[in-house]
Amino acid sequence: IFWKGNNVLIGSDTNLYYAVAHTFIKGNIPSVTPWQPDLPLAYHPGAFQLLGSFYYFTNLSFNFLHIFFSSLFIFCSSQIIIWIWRRHDTFSSLLWGNLAAAIVLISFGFLKLAVPITFSVFPNISDPHQLFLWIRDLPNVNQSIEGYGAPVTLDTLIYFIFHAFGLGISLSLLVLIFYSKQRSFFYKWIILGIALSSLALINESMFVVSAPALILGLVLKERKFIANIKYFFIFLIILAGLVLIQGGTITNLFFGQNNLEKSLLIFPSKADKNEDLISYHRSQTISKALDVKNEWLPFRWFHIGGDLLILFCVLSFIFIKFSKDQKIILITLFSGGLCALLAYHYIVPKYLAANGNRFLAFAFIFLSLAFIYSLQNFFELSRRLSRY
Repeated sequence: IFWKGNNVLIGSDTNLYYAVAHTFIKGNIPSVTPWQPDLPLAYHPGAFQLLGSFYYFTNLSFNFLHIFFSSLFIFCSSQIIIWIWRRHDTFSSLLWGNLAAAIVLISFGFLKLAVPITFSVFPNISDPHQLFLWIRDLPNVNQSIEGYGAPVTLDTLIYFIFHAFGLGISLSLLVLIFYSKQRSFFYKWIILGIALSSLALINESMFVVSAPALILGLVLKERKFIANIKYFFIFLIILAGLVLIQGGTITNLFFGQNNLEKSLLIFPSKADKNEDLISYHRSQTISKALDVKNEWLPFRWFHIGGDLLILFCVLSFIFIKFSKDQKIILITLFSGGLCALLAYHYIVPKYLAANGNRFLAFAFIFLSLAFIYSLQNFFELSRRLSRY
């Protein structure tokens, strides 16, 4: 991860990020765009405020701070995933945990099946370097979806610091909900409210995906608290208030200036959507067989889409035995994937449909985590049964 961070290309959009970060320490809050001061800054100001704050205290370059924090968030995310997968229980749980982290942070949930179709064509591999080149040229996420603006490679996850930041917060909250030894119900809800309101300022796309799933997970985990329903609604009202008044895309969406055209369509009507948009979303989401290419032989490659991932997760609910906590974790991850798919179809960027592909990437990340979690439990259950 840190090697990749040291070799990633930083430029273009990041110059705008650093301008926002630099003006933040000079009093630019509530944030406006430095290049057009009458225009509120709508996207991800929390991540840039982080860069500005550490620049003020350390005087380190924005470039270094950007790469350091992005790499740190990704590293922490991988460790959280491995820890959730109970890495200290058995050697197999260590392997499963690393597999889950690799699928999320290397393939980003875009799983593929390889079916041999010929035995006459084999790659010419005589040393580790040629093996590396052959693996590098195998189909990647770019053959599965159009990845515009989405965190679908380590390069883009490091480049778009708000995606790495958002993923780290969401996974941290998953740990807080299920593994905190703090017995106070209010402690968990207060931390969840503060973290989610921060997430809404850092990465509003990830907030839309993870907030409903994490709240549902905590509701299922702490049912005694929900017995007093008024506290639950008080929490939701406070969270909604924090999210709506603190600035960023969500604030601008509900309280934006009248002379600014909205950049998002929420639950767009048929008049807003056309057939091209519908077919585009469908082609991005479904499973598909990839073209046969010489460099991909001797296999035929199939992309596992959101449809099959959902099917696999539902079947696991029915046929695999989970403990209570395992079931709640699985429901939380699965709910995050479903929320992301719904957001992909019903929260549509007005000027560039592909900009919504970040929701699709989040869907694959959470659904693949749920799928691998189910597989691990399935193999552990099978091993225990085989002993008898």
